[in-house]
Amino acid sequence: MRDYALLADGERGAIIGLWGDLVWMCAPRWESDAVFSRLIGGEGLYAVTPRERFASGGFYEESTLIWRSRWVTTGGIVECRESLAFPGDRHTAVILRRIMAVEGEAHVRVVLQPCAGFGSWPLRRLRQQPSGVWTARSGKLKMRWTGRQRGECRAVREQAGPTDPGSDPRSRHLPRPRPGGLEHRTR
Repeated sequence: MRDYALLADGERGAIIGLWGDLVWMCAPRWESDAVFSRLIGGEGLYAVTPRERFASGGFYEESTLIWRSRWVTTGGIVECRESLAFPGDRHTAVILRRIMAVEGEAHVRVVLQPCAGFGSWPLRRLRQQPSGVWTARSGKLKMRWTGRQRGECRAVREQAGPTDPGSDPRSRHLPRPRPGGLEHRTR
């Protein structure tokens, strides 16, 4: 478990891996079914991963459950500040992820594909609003994703191909998004 970090907001918890993949989270509460269950070989994926070769690590900000994933890449240093924010409604989960180029440029791949009910309910009704906000459903859960619009953001309509040539071979352990997922890449 030393390769994982725990995020929590009092109503739910999430576990982040060294490759920037959210590997466990039950939603909307602790006792609910998992939306991300890769920790136990299940479905669901929310990953922020550098597109270049990298060495990974991270740390908690002092006296908090705010985790900073840190990747030293061939082009610089990238961090992702990650936390769960309690929105005042115990039936709502808010995952905050802020990607920062500490040194050099940050080129990352973001894949979001929740799968509620331990993988029973794949993402459906994936739509992009005119404002750029993506919405979807997974089982009874509603999802909304907002991100900086720099880069390419697309709905995955067909099975994606192999890992990018030149990317870190360790990222192959992250499955490609299935149809119905959302993928964002910086340019």
